[in-house]
Amino acid sequence: MSRKCPSCGGTAWEPFYESRSGRLLTGDQRIAPGHLAKIVCASCGVVANARALSDDELRELYGEAYQLNTYGREEHLFYTADGPVPRSKVIFDWLATLLPGDATTIVEIGCGEGNVLRRFQEAGPDLQVVGFEGSQHAAGLARAKGLDVRNDLILSSDQSLPTADFLFSYNVLEHVEDLDAFLSVLKRACRPGGRIIFGLPIQDEGGYDLFFAEHVWHFSIGHVARVLRRHGLSIEEVKSHHPVNRGAALFACRVAESVAEPENGSEFAGWRKMQFANRDYWLGIFARVDDLLTQASGHSLAVYGSAEVLSLLMCHTALGEANIVMCLDEDPNKIGTIKHGIPVHHPDVLKGSPVDAVLLTVNARYNDQIRAKLAPAGIAVLSCFSETGTQAGLPPTVE
Repeated sequence: MSRKCPSCGGTAWEPFYESRSGRLLTGDQRIAPGHLAKIVCASCGVVANARALSDDELRELYGEAYQLNTYGREEHLFYTADGPVPRSKVIFDWLATLLPGDATTIVEIGCGEGNVLRRFQEAGPDLQVVGFEGSQHAAGLARAKGLDVRNDLILSSDQSLPTADFLFSYNVLEHVEDLDAFLSVLKRACRPGGRIIFGLPIQDEGGYDLFFAEHVWHFSIGHVARVLRRHGLSIEEVKSHHPVNRGAALFACRVAESVAEPENGSEFAGWRKMQFANRDYWLGIFARVDDLLTQASGHSLAVYGSAEVLSLLMCHTALGEANIVMCLDEDPNKIGTIKHGIPVHHPDVLKGSPVDAVLLTVNARYNDQIRAKLAPAGIAVLSCFSETGTQAGLPPTVE
């Protein structure tokens, strides 16, 4: 199957990235053997998977194998100045600003185990709230919370959704192989005057989902706007640069009576340049981590942070073969669990442990705070996002 660019309609693609590690990373942080190949639209710069998945493969992936939102708890905490905030609250608060005051029915496509959907239900008890989820396990967890959630994937334009005046999907559009079918189903379900909201990762803020195996599309804000307009949606508002949930954008749309086909514009070259710059930034991070691991060879190593960046580095750098003693994390939901075969502990266990160095795999904005917390342990601290402390007083290697 040859791809057609959903942004500009082009059919000419060029190689963009091919993995060399022999490992694949999925957005639910599973690492599996395989080869990742991404391509880039020669015209406008949309990045895509080189190979399209069949409907049967999609049903297997999202219906059976996918593990995101299948834990029976909040899947992620954002750490803010006011303390940890559940991911579902961050997303709900962002989406709720776009909810029409007269909305009566809400439909979420790709609702997972219903953490965001339940917040809408609790905020508006009189609202009719319905969710659709491809994962059997996640849909079951959502129904156990008393939510009306149906186990289904939108793979054909013949499918239908309940009519609603507020439909939304968050972190779904980038997974959709057949955007024509998906968007046509949502448009038909939207009541006249209703809103459709799409939330997804955008490359304008340097996201690393370029390296996720099951993310079909990698868009800039401009790309998404073109895709939606080409499918008869008018964009009322775009929200990005969230203070906590960085790297994502919301697109608030209405079904348009008529939308002119977007013209191919001069911004295409800039969008392509941004995709390559983003790729090269992360390849630089991968190279830096490999250098740090070379410096730390022969030393016992711990990693700080058990979220996506750790998985990314274990897939695309030599960290995947490193002898990691432990993973450190302050999230109480993660302490005592196993991450990629590594036990997760609270940082308090570090003092008196056999660890020689700690590699920080968290957002760089937390580096100073974490260094201060780890200082009493007297252990070298390395950061994959900063050259500061790359030598960090590593002790002599013990053979």
